[in-house]
Amino acid sequence: MSLIKKAMMLALFYSGAAHLYSFISKTANKKKVIIIAYHRITSQKKNSIITNSEISTTAEKFQEQAKYLSENYDVISFRDLQDFTRGIKNPKKDCAIITFDDGYKEHYSNAFPILKKHRLCATIFLATEYMEGKKAFWWERVAYSVAKTKKSHLKIKGLNSIKLSDKKKALKKILEKLKSMQENKKIRLISEIESQLQAKAGSLKSISLTWDQAREMCSSRIEIGSHTATHPILTKISLQEAKSDIIKSIKDIEKKTGTRPIAFAYPNGMQKDMSKELDELLKKLGFAFSISSVYGTEKIRKNMFRLKRIGISSEDDIRTFKVKASGITDFPQKIYSLIKK
Repeated sequence: MSLIKKAMMLALFYSGAAHLYSFISKTANKKKVIIIAYHRITSQKKNSIITNSEISTTAEKFQEQAKYLSENYDVISFRDLQDFTRGIKNPKKDCAIITFDDGYKEHYSNAFPILKKHRLCATIFLATEYMEGKKAFWWERVAYSVAKTKKSHLKIKGLNSIKLSDKKKALKKILEKLKSMQENKKIRLISEIESQLQAKAGSLKSISLTWDQAREMCSSRIEIGSHTATHPILTKISLQEAKSDIIKSIKDIEKKTGTRPIAFAYPNGMQKDMSKELDELLKKLGFAFSISSVYGTEKIRKNMFRLKRIGISSEDDIRTFKVKASGITDFPQKIYSLIKK
């Protein structure tokens, strides 16, 4: 988070603007739905370069955030949201859905005890091929190689030359370039990066969630959603390949947990990573919801696909968290959309 953005967030907090916006929103007839997006919940107070891009917060900060949500929102599951869309139930106040992406062991060891303490439900979107430590998440492999290498430059055809003096900056640049590539090329280049930097992350397999842990959480109000099997960016593979990958994830979840997922989170989840064809495919496969990584809050609507989320970063303290949860930070975008219409 830039210093300017941080200053703006704190100004919204201390001026009372965020609180006022939240109050006005809560008195409106149509209730707001905020979907909070987390990745890793670390027990470390200081984050290293390794997995830095995927760390959302510490367990200590998550405790504060969970407490705030429990006291100020009706924290619901996607099955509850489905009942609202069908008119079976009506929300009494603004709703929040807590989500975690990928399936990290930290979701069980660090987040789950806090959720149980506050009697909160949540949804974990699993990339099922990474369960049980079958393999390391590809972005973690890259982060590990960048962190551990003694090389000063990375020079691979397709990535150009990247200086590694500022490893956080270099990691961000590498990941952005990899995400823009077709899946086959991305996989090949990741192996080349590991080879050139002479640092391969075999030990990172231990950070994945296990199916036993997933089943235990399912028995305590934790919902499992699909995040594909292999975590490809779906617009970077064919529609048939996307279908096969998503079906594999559905079958894995059904077999291992006994429940069929009704919510799907797009890998990476920006506008360019989604399409109408993929939305239609997800509907045909029985999903009631698809979730993006596009920033914003939601209302209960008829078509609950490409739902926006509020991403939480390691730099968010309870003040900036409250500002984000209020919905005021996506207000300028809503005005812009109205003007465009």
